[in-house]
Amino acid sequence: MKILGIETSTSVGSIALIENDILVDERRFDSPFSHAEKLLPVIDGLLKETTTALSDLTAIAVSIGPGSFTGLRIGLAMAKGLAWGAGLPLLPVSTLEAIAASFSDEKAAVIAPMLIARKGEVYWGLFERQGDDLIRLCPDAVSSLQEAVDQIALVVKGSGRRLRSGRRLRREETPLFFVGEGAITLKDSLLKQGGKFEDATGLSILPVEGELASSVARLGLTLLKNKGQKEPYEVVPLYLMPFIPTVSSSVKQ
Repeated sequence: MKILGIETSTSVGSIALIENDILVDERRFDSPFSHAEKLLPVIDGLLKETTTALSDLTAIAVSIGPGSFTGLRIGLAMAKGLAWGAGLPLLPVSTLEAIAASFSDEKAAVIAPMLIARKGEVYWGLFERQGDDLIRLCPDAVSSLQEAVDQIALVVKGSGRRLRSGRRLRREETPLFFVGEGAITLKDSLLKQGGKFEDATGLSILPVEGELASSVARLGLTLLKNKGQKEPYEVVPLYLMPFIPTVSSSVKQ
């Protein structure tokens, strides 16, 4: 099965092609303000250089957010157009889950992906890695950094709900990793509250290394195997915050 992964909800856009969980090719484009003009040429170049036609694909996976409102619309519009035109299913993947899935240095860990939202808030999620399995601990959320830290600390301390796997976290097996652009931006604030995570083996704050599109594609493949694919018209962005379009001040009323 060949899956094309598209990720445009963060500042570094990327696309990837996988075949049966093996990465064939992956490319990035760094400017957050030019996703619209760069996305199609990058996809076209990847498909041509890997001698892959749209008809060779099994499905298209796309990040649906949370993240940049503009970036999400660009990526989703492209993914929907390609999927609709080629008669392919669309695989919607959480951006935060893709960030968590891209971190695979530990076989047992709690991973908190984080992105900056508007109004001083953060998008965040929480996942448990057990071997090759990534287990979601809570829905993706948007809140103040303080609220995010407090809720994450409840799980790490084991005083909150049990993990989905049915066990409580134990100090000797639970390194905690804050990962992503938001975690790096708010690193000092997170470190100041490190005492709340004293039951974790260690607290680390790390950037995302490499592109996210391959994680999007692999998570999409898992969705496909679990019959989680959707028709293009069914896929909508996961904004979490109200989308408020703005009008340039140069536009006359």
